[in-house]
Amino acid sequence: MPDWFRHTTPLVLGHRGSRSTTRENTLASFRLARAEGADGLELDVRQTADAVVVVHHDADTRDGILINEVLFADLRAADPEVPTLWETLEATTDMLINVEIKNSPMEPSYGLSLVDATLATLGRHRDRCLVSSFDPASVERVRSLDPALPRGIITDSDVDPMALLGNIEVHAIHPYHLAIDDVAALMEAAGEVLINPWTVNELADIHRLVNGGITSIISDYPARVRAIVDAGTESPYS
Repeated sequence: MPDWFRHTTPLVLGHRGSRSTTRENTLASFRLARAEGADGLELDVRQTADAVVVVHHDADTRDGILINEVLFADLRAADPEVPTLWETLEATTDMLINVEIKNSPMEPSYGLSLVDATLATLGRHRDRCLVSSFDPASVERVRSLDPALPRGIITDSDVDPMALLGNIEVHAIHPYHLAIDDVAALMEAAGEVLINPWTVNELADIHRLVNGGITSIISDYPARVRAIVDAGTESPYS
């Protein structure tokens, strides 16, 4: 695991940038997250019909264009704010990037070619990236293609992250933050496994995770998390 991922205090990851105030998953949102003190970003990727990896959460754009069915040039013309993954990496060279592969078996576009295209896009930015997904097959594909590339599994609200430790080959677990019962106990049990909970926006929840020594916090409010991490004090919610 690169030293970039090891830090004496929790890292701040902007959830799709700083989506509380700007359009999510845009270069503007990523730049704002950096300005607000984020150490890194959590962003989502999909691919166009011509296999260009773009940064977008939903399968379709806000105008209803299905990303996997449109050529990139046409997507760019219809919605210029949707960046490619490469453009994003080039614009955020001083930040950790958690690339979430949006690959659900419930969607017609499902396929592991998105994993292949994503890893091929990382290029010289690979050493500051962690690739994650809710889809176990996608995470396994990352392992088979590049075993040393940090990879993480994202879990739903009903999954206890403690139960996954030792039972899955990943470098990181990204649990829903309220699924963590005892933060300090989880961190002690995790050992070298990174614990990066999502999406943590409330003050009490941020304080609880910071006080428990969590690896990082994924939040819509990077500035809010930054202030609490930097204060380094016990919260009234503890």
